[in-house]
Amino acid sequence: MRILSFIFLCLTVFVSWAEPCPPISSTSRVALDEDQLLISVLRVNGRPLWDGFDVYPVGERYLVPASLFADALSLDWEVSMAQGSIQSEGSEDFCSFNHTFNQTLPILSNTRPDAFLWAADEFDIYIDTRMIAALLQIEQKFNYTLLQLNLTGRLPLNSSTNASADNPPLHFTPSVVPASKVVEDQYQLFTSPLVTYRLSKQDSASSDNRFSANINAGFDFLYHSANLRVSRVDDTSIHYLRFGKTLNENYQNTDNALNSFAYEFGDIQLQRDELVTRSGQSLGLIVHNGDTRQRRSFSSTSIEEFVLPGWRIQLFRNGQFIDEQFSNEENKVLFEDIETFYGANLFELKLYGPEGQQEVRTKTVNVGNNQLRQGKFDFLFGLTDNQFRLLDGQVSTTGVGKATVARLGYGLTDSATLSASVQRLWLEDGIASYVTAGINTQLFGSALKFEVSDQNTGGYGMFLGWNGRFSNSLNLNFSTRYFNNFYSDAYSQDDDIKYISSLRLNGKTEWLGRFGWNTSMTHRAYEFDDPQSALNVNLNDNFLGGTFASGFSVSNNSSAAVTGRLYYAKDVNGWNLSSAWNFIPSDRFSTDNFYVSMRWPQTLSQYRETRLRYRGDTDNALEIRHQHNWRFESLNIGLAASVMEGGDWSVNLSLTGNTNVNPYTQSLNFERSAGATAGRIDAFAYLDENRNLRQDTNEAPIEGVMFAGSSLWRDKSTDANGMVRLNTGARTQNLILKSDSLPDPYMLPAAGKVQVLTHPGGVNTAQFPVHTFNDVEGTIYVVGDSSSRGAAYVDIAIIDNTEQIVVKTRTESDGYFYVNAIPPGDYHIEIDNDYLIQQGLTIQSDALSFTAPAKGDSVFVDDILLARETALPNENLANHSATVQPVSSPDTTGKYEIQIGIFRHSRSIFEVMKHLPIAPESIQFHRNHSAGLTYVTVGRFDLFSEAKMILQKLNQHPTFSHAFISPSARFTGAHWRLEFILEDVQELIQNSLHRLESSSAERLCQLAAYQALSSINPTIFIQHPELMLLPNNNASPSFYRLVAPAASTSVCHDHYYDAEYRSGPYSVTRESLLTKQ
Repeated sequence: MRILSFIFLCLTVFVSWAEPCPPISSTSRVALDEDQLLISVLRVNGRPLWDGFDVYPVGERYLVPASLFADALSLDWEVSMAQGSIQSEGSEDFCSFNHTFNQTLPILSNTRPDAFLWAADEFDIYIDTRMIAALLQIEQKFNYTLLQLNLTGRLPLNSSTNASADNPPLHFTPSVVPASKVVEDQYQLFTSPLVTYRLSKQDSASSDNRFSANINAGFDFLYHSANLRVSRVDDTSIHYLRFGKTLNENYQNTDNALNSFAYEFGDIQLQRDELVTRSGQSLGLIVHNGDTRQRRSFSSTSIEEFVLPGWRIQLFRNGQFIDEQFSNEENKVLFEDIETFYGANLFELKLYGPEGQQEVRTKTVNVGNNQLRQGKFDFLFGLTDNQFRLLDGQVSTTGVGKATVARLGYGLTDSATLSASVQRLWLEDGIASYVTAGINTQLFGSALKFEVSDQNTGGYGMFLGWNGRFSNSLNLNFSTRYFNNFYSDAYSQDDDIKYISSLRLNGKTEWLGRFGWNTSMTHRAYEFDDPQSALNVNLNDNFLGGTFASGFSVSNNSSAAVTGRLYYAKDVNGWNLSSAWNFIPSDRFSTDNFYVSMRWPQTLSQYRETRLRYRGDTDNALEIRHQHNWRFESLNIGLAASVMEGGDWSVNLSLTGNTNVNPYTQSLNFERSAGATAGRIDAFAYLDENRNLRQDTNEAPIEGVMFAGSSLWRDKSTDANGMVRLNTGARTQNLILKSDSLPDPYMLPAAGKVQVLTHPGGVNTAQFPVHTFNDVEGTIYVVGDSSSRGAAYVDIAIIDNTEQIVVKTRTESDGYFYVNAIPPGDYHIEIDNDYLIQQGLTIQSDALSFTAPAKGDSVFVDDILLARETALPNENLANHSATVQPVSSPDTTGKYEIQIGIFRHSRSIFEVMKHLPIAPESIQFHRNHSAGLTYVTVGRFDLFSEAKMILQKLNQHPTFSHAFISPSARFTGAHWRLEFILEDVQELIQNSLHRLESSSAERLCQLAAYQALSSINPTIFIQHPELMLLPNNNASPSFYRLVAPAASTSVCHDHYYDAEYRSGPYSVTRESLLTKQ
C-alpha cells in the first residue's frame, strides 16, 4: 500500500495537469443581426491567419462563431450544439474549462457591462471576443476601420517563434522542395560540341594589330565527357583537353558518392593537400570513388571557374566579400588558398561579363562533417606530369615533372577517418617518395586533423589543424606545419622552411550595423634566414546599399611593410558601379593601382561599360576605356576604345557567342547565351493515356510544350514530335513542365519538379508524361425549414473505388469546396463525422458519389445538404436567435420578383450586382439545391405593373437586358431555400441612425451626398458594411449623406468602392450628423 501511495505521489508531482480557467462570472444572451455581419481578417500576433472571418457587432462588443475560431487556431475546443456548451481539456499553454450556456435565458437588449455576451442559431454558438481573451489569457482588439480582429499573446501561431537569421545551421542542408523524379547523367557516343567563342581584333598606336581567339567547347566522345579550351594570340596558342566520366552518380544522397566510381584524364586540375602536392594544371590520369571531401585541404580551398577573358568575378563567403579577380587569357579565373571555417562555407561567385552578362554560381564546402561513414572506404590513384599538355606536348623543363599518388581512407567511426597515402615526385635533382598517414576527426563540436609524412631522404613533415566555432559570430582556424629536412612540390627545398603557423579568425560584430571581419596571422621560421610574419585584417559590410570592403596587410619581408585596400560596389537604378584602391600607407598613401568601373543600364539590344584604371608599375599609368556592345539573337558585337596617359590609344573589335548543331532542326545554331560549361537536355512530352509512365505505340507526342527552369528557354517549345533541346549551365538542372502551355486545360504533367544531372557538353534525355485530370467542385449547405447557409470550414475527403483517400480538403466560408488534379474514375465524398456529431447534423442528400471522365473535365457535384437530426434539447437556443430567421413566404410579401441572373457560385453574384442601374428595395438569393444554382431576384411587388416599371429601367443596361418578371411562388418548394436577402434601404438608414446615436466617436468622414436614393449603388454597402447612410432630416429628408468611420487621427481617406467617382472626403462632427426629429 505504501508503494502504491508513493507511486501516486510521484505521478501527482511529475505529471503536468492543465490548470482550470478562472470561472466565467456572468453571461448575457443577445440577438445577432445578419445585416451587421462584418467579413473580417483574423490576425494572430500581427500575422494574418484567416481571411473572411465572421464577426458580429453588438453595441461596442463583438461576437464570433466558436467552432470556426477553434478551427482557425487548431484548438481542442469541443463545441456542442446539442448541449449548448464549450469545453476544453487544456494543455501546457492553455487552461481547461467547461462552460454550458443557459438556454432558458431570454434574449436581452440591455446587458450588464461586465457580462460576456453570447448568441446561438442552428449553425453555431457565438461568443464574446472578451470571453475568448479570458479563456486563453490573451489580449484582443477589433479594428473597425480595417475590419481586423487582432489577438496577441501566447498562441499556436506566435510570430516570435520564427528562427532568427542570426542563428544559421552549422552545416549546409538544402531546404528545397524535393524533386519528384531524378534523371541520372548520361554519356553519348558523340555529341556535337557546344562552343563558346570570342574573336577579338585590336589596333593601337604603339604596336601592330593583335588578333586573339578564345574557345571553350564541351561535348561527349566515346561515352566520356570532354572539355576543350583554346586560347590563341596571333601565332601562339594554348590548348587544354580533358576527358572524364562518373559512374553511379547521384547527387541526391552524399553517401552514394562513396559507392560511385569516377575518373578523368588529359589536362586535369590538381587539388592541394597538406604537405606534398600543390594545386595546378597537369597532364595525367586520376581515378577515384567520386567522393571529393577527403581530397580538400583542411583549412583552405581553391575555386576555379572557366570563362572567356574579360569577365569580372566577385567572391563571397557566407555573404562576406572575399576577393575580386578578372579572368585571364587561359579562359579561367582561379581563387587560391581561400580560408574555410567550421560548418557551412557557402561561396557565391558573381560574374560580370564584358558583353553585359550577369551570372551567380555557388559552391558549398562543409568543414567538420567530411568524415567517412563507419566502415566506408575512399580511394584515389593518379599519374601526372606537370611539364606536358595533351595537345601541346612538352611546355616546360623545370619544376616537378612526373608524379604518382595512391591514397586510401577508412571510416573508423562516423566522426573519425584514418587515411594513408604513397606518393612519388620526379624533381629536378632526383626522385622523392613519401608515405603519409593521418586522422581527421570531430572533437567537442570542432574539427581536428593530424598528418605526418615520411620522405625517403630521411626527412619528415607534420601537419596539425584545428577548425572550430566559438559562437555564431566567431570562427577560428589554426594550422601549423613542421618540416625536418623535408621538401616537396608544395614546399620547395630552396624555401628552407622549418615551420609555418597560421591563425585565421572570421566573424561578425554587433557594432555599426553588424559588419563582417577576417583576420589572418602567419609566422614562418627558416633554417638559416630570418623569420617572417604577416598580419592581414579585412572588414566588409553592406554600406549604403552596396558592398564595402577594406583591409590592410603588415609584413616584415617586404619593402612596403604596410599595404591597404578599399573596395566598393553598388547598383543604382540599373547602373553598376565598382571601384578598388590598393595603396601603401607608409609611403604617404601612394597608389599602387586603382580602378573605377561603371556598367550602364542595359537594354535588350545594347550594353555599355566605362572604366578608369591606374597602374603605378607601367609607363602609361592612367587609362580610360569605354566599351559598347550590340546584342543580336545570334551573337554579340563589341567595340571598345582606350586612351592612355602618354597619348597611346587602342581600338578593339570583338565577336562573342555560342554555336552548336541542333539535330531536330538539322541546322547550326548561333546564339548569344549559354556557355561551354553548359549541358543540354532533350525534353520529350507525350500524352500517357494508360498512366504507366512510359510511351506506348498509340500514345501521341504533344507539340508546343514549354518548360520552366531557366530564362534561356522562354522561347523554346516542343516540336511536332514532342521534342525540344534545352541548354543549361547548371550541373544539376531542375525542370518543370509549364501546365499553361499544354493544349488542354485538363492536362497536367505526371511529375512536378524533374531533376536532371548533366555534364558540360553532354546531352541527357528526359521524358515528361502528361495525364488528363478533372476539377471537382461543389457546395455543402446546412438547411433549415425555409433557409440555408453554406457549411463553413468542414473537412471532407474524396475516396476512390479502392477506398483510398485521394485528397482531403476543407470547405470555404460559404460552404464551397474545390479540388483539382483528380484522375479519371469513380469516387465518393466523405464528410467529417466528428463535425456531424458535434453539430447534430445528418446528411440529407441521397448520393455523394460522382464519376470523373477519362478525357478530363470540370465535375460539378450536386449540392450536399445537411440538416438537424431532430429538435435539439436546447431548442430555444436556436429558435430564439435572430441570425437566420425563417423568411416570410413570398406570397405574403409580394407576388412578383424580377429575376436578373442564375449563378452556380454565390461569390460571382456581386460582380454582376455592381452594374445595377437602380437601387432596388430588396435583393433575394434563392438557392435550388436540386439544380445546384442560385437565382438572384430584385424587388417584391404586389402588382405586375409595378414590377414592369422597374424591369424597363433594368433592361436599359446591357447586363440586365434579359431580366424578366417571375412569380414569387416559383421559388418555393422542397428544393428551394432563401439563402440571402438584402432588405429595404430604409432599414439601412434606420440601422445607420442607431449606430450613430450609440457611437462615441467625436468626428466622422462624409464621403458624398445624394438627393435621390436611386443614385446610390448598393454594392458599396455590401462590400463595406461599416458605412452609414444618414438623412439630413428624419421627417422630410432632402438629401442623404454617405458617412464612414474616421481614422484614429481623425484624418479622412476614401478607399471605398467607387471612390474614383467621388470628389473627396472631409471630416464632420457627430453632432452635425444627428438629424432633427
